[in-house]
Amino acid sequence: MCQACVGKLLGTISALHLCEPQSSIDIDKEISETSATEASVVMQWPPPDKKADIIFHAKLEDGSRIITMDESYNLYEALAIADGKILAVGTFQDIEKLQSYKTRMVCLEEGHTLLPGFIDPHQHTLTGSVIKEFSIDCGYADTRKTKDEVLEFIRTTAKNAQSNDWLLFSLYDNLRQGGDIKHGDLSMSDLNDCAPHNPVFVYYINMHTATANQKAFDTVGINPDPEYYKNHPIKDGGHFGTKDNKYNGMVYEEGAIELFIGPALKAQNLNGSKIRKAIIDWLDYNAELGNTTIHEAGVVVPPGVKLPELLSEYAEVVEGGNCRASVSLMYADDMQPHELDSLSKKYGVDSAEVQKSDAAMTLYGMKIVGDGSNQAKTAAQTKPYLDSVHYGKANYHKGEFISMVNKVAEYGWPVLIHCNGDRTLDHVLEAITLGYGEDAHPLTNAKYINRIEHCTITRSEQLDTMKNLGVQPSFLMNHVYYYGSAYKDQLFGLERANRMDPTQECVDKGIPFSLHTDAPCSNIGPLQLVHAAVNRKCDTTKELIGPEQRISLTEALRAVTINAATHIGRAEQIGSLEVGKFADLVILAKNPYEVDCDKLKDIGVCETWIGGKKTQPKIKVCETYTSGKKTQSHS
Repeated sequence: MCQACVGKLLGTISALHLCEPQSSIDIDKEISETSATEASVVMQWPPPDKKADIIFHAKLEDGSRIITMDESYNLYEALAIADGKILAVGTFQDIEKLQSYKTRMVCLEEGHTLLPGFIDPHQHTLTGSVIKEFSIDCGYADTRKTKDEVLEFIRTTAKNAQSNDWLLFSLYDNLRQGGDIKHGDLSMSDLNDCAPHNPVFVYYINMHTATANQKAFDTVGINPDPEYYKNHPIKDGGHFGTKDNKYNGMVYEEGAIELFIGPALKAQNLNGSKIRKAIIDWLDYNAELGNTTIHEAGVVVPPGVKLPELLSEYAEVVEGGNCRASVSLMYADDMQPHELDSLSKKYGVDSAEVQKSDAAMTLYGMKIVGDGSNQAKTAAQTKPYLDSVHYGKANYHKGEFISMVNKVAEYGWPVLIHCNGDRTLDHVLEAITLGYGEDAHPLTNAKYINRIEHCTITRSEQLDTMKNLGVQPSFLMNHVYYYGSAYKDQLFGLERANRMDPTQECVDKGIPFSLHTDAPCSNIGPLQLVHAAVNRKCDTTKELIGPEQRISLTEALRAVTINAATHIGRAEQIGSLEVGKFADLVILAKNPYEVDCDKLKDIGVCETWIGGKKTQPKIKVCETYTSGKKTQSHS
């Protein structure tokens, strides 16, 4: 990777029914009334004389399964692959006819289940990989469970550092480690006391908030008078916390965060090979947990950087990893239509070049970050946060949303808008209505769907508007898993907390949705998302949040397979095991339909295949790692 792209990557940093334990007979009924022996071979692609390179065989009598996640949900005995694509699915007797002397036979072990590869439609690969590799983890997943333990860790680290060296910490959780919303934030005085001789920057796990000490403020040249920024606003909603007209150390939103994190990372002596390795390690780890495709939700292009070169570099890196990638661009006022057209022709999901190739990286949409984080009370709400007069604030005025969305619509691209609060969602839906009109509905172009990212706090009538517009949500389901109790007790109260991430209401209204991790905001692991959506229990308190919003296992699996593929414009190529699609698949150690629903996250991932080729993980996941284990140190 060229040195210019090192700067580019630095610039990207800122930013069924309710599940019950089921038997194999139950799942056979739920998935299909058609038995495996009655399923017929579908041979639409390729020519009739094509033979299989690989045949997977599931013996239904010993509990092994092939579940396609297509509309019929048939259980199959066999699946054939040729030239990296699915050649046929059906009975073993029929699929066996596609065998040649070169065909490799793969018999699934007892109880193992083959599914389409999982898809995470919203991660921050560039940010997550670099933060993981070049910052110091002080998050909850490590041994430091309290704010005091984090501060002592920072103090010890500073004592062992050279004076004036940057100390960059990441993944601090103001709710889980801080104890509560009122006292969980770190302060400038805390960090001054711990490290008076070093610039210190602590990047919170929500990726919208951080704390820096006075040395850091001075080192990056923050104006000493907070009033200065009233007349010189920071881009993208960036701002600093104050008390008595003095900085308190808090840093909010991407525009302000990047002022610190860029210099902090540059001090790490980064080079192209280190960054390339960090990204590949991140992609490989996704594959180890069953993801075959991830979506980079908003690539930032710093001033002076050429977007085509950035995407070319990223595509080259992805080719060396064990996971496909999709990217959306972060909105910028100075985007050039001719440049976007050129990129669409090269990487767009419906471009001739992508359609004829097994593309490792594709381009989908443009992202706008509408507000901040509920955990930091920076997401904009129509009702105040619990026990507070604070409503949060959107990153842009309504007129700005309308202007930005209009431009994206004029480019002919779909828009992905981060909305954690319902006030922001009001503005965004109005902007989409004005910008796209009838074209907002996916039926006008099934490959392009406008998305609401996170869509955490909503009202029922907003979902109705989304359905009418064809706008679909992608839920960060780990909000419920990690913060459900805090949402209820500290942020919103019972009624609003129970409606967070309203998945079952979307099912009832007929609104498709996907699930994502927003990694590194929460740990990588598609089965944990499924677990959270089916159970809606908090990880530590085991409290049930919004029981009426629990969804079936099938709906949850669709949200990390075929729905997620639709949300990045690739449903014709991935997301289900259908003839002609890429042979991207995952083999689980157990059938998710045949385990207790409270153990879904602990199902082991045995193998991941991409384009008919088995990935080569550094660890054997089904024996060493499961989605429910400690993973934040990897993200």
